[in-house]
Amino acid sequence: MTDDREFRRATTDWLEAGSDRTPPHAVDAVLLAVRSTRQERPLPVPWRPVPMQNIARVAVATAAVVAVAFAWLNFGPSNTGVGSPAGPTATVVASPTPTPIPIPTGSSTLGSPLVSGARYITTDPFPIRMSFVAPAGWTGNIGGPYAVLLSPQDAASPLGFELSPQPFKDPCKWDLGTMSPVPTTTDAIIAALSSQPGVVATAPASTTIGGRQAIKVTLAGPDRTDTCTDGHFSYWQLPLGLTEEVGQGMTATLYFVDNGDQPLVIVTDSMDAIRTPNLAETIQQVLDSIQFDQGG
Repeated sequence: MTDDREFRRATTDWLEAGSDRTPPHAVDAVLLAVRSTRQERPLPVPWRPVPMQNIARVAVATAAVVAVAFAWLNFGPSNTGVGSPAGPTATVVASPTPTPIPIPTGSSTLGSPLVSGARYITTDPFPIRMSFVAPAGWTGNIGGPYAVLLSPQDAASPLGFELSPQPFKDPCKWDLGTMSPVPTTTDAIIAALSSQPGVVATAPASTTIGGRQAIKVTLAGPDRTDTCTDGHFSYWQLPLGLTEEVGQGMTATLYFVDNGDQPLVIVTDSMDAIRTPNLAETIQQVLDSIQFDQGG
């Protein structure tokens, strides 16, 4: 370079070339600073053989560009990549919850096939609104206002949702009738069942079913039932006559779920007549899937 005019032109050309990492308005700011800074020497000092002053000026201009670029990269708007603006935030759309299928209404003993993995919900005449996921190969039906019965195909019902149980005086001699007065609260029903002849009951334990408080009790029946009336050992009957029976050597686990005036009794048997494989695990999966409607 031989004079200030060439220096300014060269510096301007170099800066206007820009950088793929420096925002255009940052470069413009530096250019403005260079153009507005006086470059004339205060005194007519002869040029030195080596143009050190010009080199210093270029170094100052370069340092200014680097400083602006560094500040922009560290304090400017965040980017998803170099030279790329932040992209739009992805919106996650929740999948709609399938509408539960009403449980078929039928006789007290014969169930209708249920779709494996589908969620079913109780309807009238059963007064409590609750739903569950159906296991593979199971049947179910609403047997009236007091019972919903579930079972593997061609098997006795090992899982039931029941209301208003009326304990028998003697499960082995159920023909003697039910207790009077009929217990209606959880504590009273558990006490009545525990006092029945031939019944061994575990201590009540607190648990939850479908987010509601529940009391769990397991009842063990006799080793033999052939001496009982008609060979049946029955804990209770429901108001319309359906009885809760247990086979010899079997147990029944009861869950008394808080439901206001009267408890919902969920009954699970230890086995069914055809010895369904993995019955206990399957029943537990159904219990874990239970949901109650807020109003029911």
